[in-house]
Amino acid sequence: MPAARESLLDAAYTALARRPWPAVRMVDVAASAGVSRQTLYNEFGSKEGLARALVRREADAYLAGVDRALSGAAAPGGFTGTTSPAGGTGGAGPGLTGGAGSAGPGLTGGFTGSTGPAASTHPTASTHLAGATSLTGPTASLSPPGPVDPRDRLTAAAEWTTETARSNALVRAMLTGCWSERLPTPSLTRVPSSSAVPAQRRADGPLPSPTDFVALVRDRAVNALAGPRAGAGAEGPDLAELARACELTIRIALSCIAAPPAEGSVADLVRDALHTLLSGPSRTAAARSPR
Repeated sequence: MPAARESLLDAAYTALARRPWPAVRMVDVAASAGVSRQTLYNEFGSKEGLARALVRREADAYLAGVDRALSGAAAPGGFTGTTSPAGGTGGAGPGLTGGAGSAGPGLTGGFTGSTGPAASTHPTASTHLAGATSLTGPTASLSPPGPVDPRDRLTAAAEWTTETARSNALVRAMLTGCWSERLPTPSLTRVPSSSAVPAQRRADGPLPSPTDFVALVRDRAVNALAGPRAGAGAEGPDLAELARACELTIRIALSCIAAPPAEGSVADLVRDALHTLLSGPSRTAAARSPR
């Protein structure tokens, strides 16, 4: 029942924006979605299953936004939030805003201290979390035309990351590993699942850790910017430099989530860092060139 499942996830998200997860009641979520409590349990199995599905949906929506940014579908700063019933990823309204020091009835101000995902160079995270690009949660609208320069596309991905973390406390917690007591805290490891619902079996699988997100975003960026060169295990100094630039971008974005810079300087930080990496010859090629 995809429609009922989405309605239940929206209802759970809205409930979480109004009260801490331990105070969210399954009967209230079902009533808000206009379905029976049995339907809720048939879909998710338990409150823990509902929490895992909600976290998975927000992770998918965040990664789908990264893909849009890397595709050149929007220029840096070109993402604008939608107003879905849940107020989810990129959403306006009663969403799970995670900005420090804000006030209100939702999950605002839930992260007032510093929050502080090391990634290896192997692709295990992307393989381990296969299928993470499916978009089942709230989306972001786009402002054409999109950027062509790889630095602009990486900058757009960094801005999407920081803006989404600012507006969505679940995404912020997933990216930083710092979970407020207001939020559900599902185990990131696979849990036993006997669900007959394919979407729930996926939610019961491993959830991405901060380190996984670094690898997932880096690998998506390399594939988007390198095109066919990134396939079939291709290697070389150019791809190595590109992978380094892509990982640096996501790490800069994550540092800006933990310690927000002045307004607008996320893009400046990324562009400055990428200027040498993506505009000149690779260090390896330079080392081989005659002096």
